[in-house]
Amino acid sequence: MSQFKWQKAIKRGLLISPLLVFILFLLLDRWFPLALPKGQQHFAQVVLDSQGEPLRYFADSRGVWRYPVSLDQVSPYYLEALLNYEDQYFFQHLGVNPLAIGRAAIQWIDHGKLVSGGSTITMQVARILHPHSRTISGKLHQMFRAFQLEWHLSKSEILELYLNFAPFGGPIEGVQAASFAYFNKTVSQLTRAEAALLAILPQAPSLTRPDRFPDKAAASREKVINRLTAMKIWTEKQSAEALLEPIYSDITERPMLAPLLARKLISEFPQKPIIKTYIDRNLQIMLELNVADYAEQLSDKTSIAVVVTESSSGKLLGYVGSAEFASESRFGYVDMAQAIRSPGSTLKPFVYAQALDAGLIHERSLMIDAPIRFADYAPLNFDRQFLGAIDAGSALQQSLNVPAVHLLDQIKPTVFYSQLAHGFLQLELPLGAEPNLSMILGGVGTRLVDLTQSFSALGNQGLVQPIKWQQEQTASFARPLMSAEAAWIVGNRLADGGFEDAIYRHNLTGFAVKTGTSYGLRDAWVLASNASVSIGIWIGRPDGTPLPNNVARINAVPLLKKMVAQLPAQFLKKPVRPETVIKETICWPLGLSKNLTVPDHCLKQYSAWLIEGATPPTLADPNLVKLPLSRQSLTLQCDNHQSSLTMYPLSLEPYLAKHERRTERVSKCRAKANTPIQLIGLTENAELFVGPKTPWPLQLPMELQGTQSPVFWFLNSELIPHQEPKLTLSLTQPGSYQLIAMDAFGNRAEKSFTLQAPSLATQ
Repeated sequence: MSQFKWQKAIKRGLLISPLLVFILFLLLDRWFPLALPKGQQHFAQVVLDSQGEPLRYFADSRGVWRYPVSLDQVSPYYLEALLNYEDQYFFQHLGVNPLAIGRAAIQWIDHGKLVSGGSTITMQVARILHPHSRTISGKLHQMFRAFQLEWHLSKSEILELYLNFAPFGGPIEGVQAASFAYFNKTVSQLTRAEAALLAILPQAPSLTRPDRFPDKAAASREKVINRLTAMKIWTEKQSAEALLEPIYSDITERPMLAPLLARKLISEFPQKPIIKTYIDRNLQIMLELNVADYAEQLSDKTSIAVVVTESSSGKLLGYVGSAEFASESRFGYVDMAQAIRSPGSTLKPFVYAQALDAGLIHERSLMIDAPIRFADYAPLNFDRQFLGAIDAGSALQQSLNVPAVHLLDQIKPTVFYSQLAHGFLQLELPLGAEPNLSMILGGVGTRLVDLTQSFSALGNQGLVQPIKWQQEQTASFARPLMSAEAAWIVGNRLADGGFEDAIYRHNLTGFAVKTGTSYGLRDAWVLASNASVSIGIWIGRPDGTPLPNNVARINAVPLLKKMVAQLPAQFLKKPVRPETVIKETICWPLGLSKNLTVPDHCLKQYSAWLIEGATPPTLADPNLVKLPLSRQSLTLQCDNHQSSLTMYPLSLEPYLAKHERRTERVSKCRAKANTPIQLIGLTENAELFVGPKTPWPLQLPMELQGTQSPVFWFLNSELIPHQEPKLTLSLTQPGSYQLIAMDAFGNRAEKSFTLQAPSLATQ
């Protein structure tokens, strides 16, 4: 064959061979597709704080620690170190660097074995996705897969695969997991020294791990730094500073902030590898340190939960689910911020707010704190004492039970229940129960997170934002739990003297504060809210065992004070009073504005914050709603003229000063008002002795002479539902008694007596 023909054949071969190779590559690519990772199932999970730092991270089901990271989330120091040391021509080659392969081939010939693989970053990704043996055939397989990667993916996509799947020692894979594990920070926060170490670590991860072999890790890091210095990527000064940075890593010191919150979030979002929260790291650390320190003062099985939200947005800023996460004796694994418990008196601010919005009361409305029976329900105060006449704001401040039940009875329990649910506060009723009056005293269940969330309405103009657990949460809208006016009035009363003792108010200025203690002292609560944050604290035993002295003011308030004292200024913003809330003078007992009250009927004056100047009249006496003379004014015939007099509610009679009683109010009128009356049946201070065989209950006949019905009877300040002049007392227990009888004109007679008898348990 002539030389011309040979040249022509060679030229034809040079044109056909690459085409044949390319066709062969396409066929092999189709027959042996790449095993590219899809979705997020290849990653473990990490929960981050508001700044992207890890709160807690978890391995996947195989025990591998791998967390996704994108190219733009990686420190530029790391990319400089990786690309310039590991694969300088990454963005130029097609997956295989011929020069590196040539160098590896020469080393193989000289040593009779593979010394360096000449692997590019693309080839390393190929080996991670398709492991192979360290042989010539294995290397060819790796090169083919590298070409596949370059054919199907961009350089950035290939680099991201390396960032996410490169081995970094043991179960640690991916640079984000390595940064978390070795340095307890995200890869975006790496220093030059840390970046250099992580850049070379995948070459021999088992031999150069900084937690096990710090000297070898330092030597490997130095090689990278020197290379970058020689290439003038880093200045000599920068490199010198990096070399001075000590090697320190303790992989056992994994972050463990808000551990129960992290556990909750990964269980709710199992397919989400990175969960970004709004947790304020500094605040969270402060909360956990205070809780751990405070728990030392409590019994071993006592736990504590704390929740802090941003009032205006609902962002969850702080979360402590238990006193000691690792403590079995304190049930540290039980998240008490999510546990359903009795709220005690913490719901009372909501019933007062609803009563304000319904026009039932104003801030200084006259309320009755006396023995009252609502059908078959007769509430008592915490100390079993009664104060008599009290204004609405003070009744709320002192957390009195009877006024709160009275308001709930007026609002209706079903309405109250529904309104709270609308404001994201779901109450758990006993099985088969309907909303009832006992709810306001803790006869329901709720969670600390929900209470804290709803309490924020007092600092957020009556609006409640749904809690924002994590940053990618679907947007939602605030709901009105109360009006802005009611929120300010209730919050102002709870902030201004929420505790009658100044020691309790110390460090709590500007916060609306409400305590609650459940039946049996099982739960101690304190809630605090201002325009910045809402704070909720619960203390008790997770197993529900009663805890001696677990009173909110004794156990919960001191912890709140410690925490509030450490809050930065941005968390101390006070709510602004709405312009529609104005101050005016009101009169008792009618409750109306002084401008609308006849001077003779204004027995007491108070300054009150009012909603648009409205002054609802004093509520009817609950004991007398269905009886005559439930009204508070009387028209009497005095000599030859009529006189109109105002009266306090009849149930308050035993608690009034002498000049405020009905007898004194009508003393200037003669006729029936001065008719002498006499209580017959007992002598004053009588002592009654009964024997073991006396039938029980003891029946004691009494009569009020000199008047006609209706007659109002009080036994130990409790109104007896009987209006006839003759009454048979039914006594079931020994003790001291005071019996008061009063006619419609305010004339009264009373007798005190003592009943002594053997214990009924022996009868």
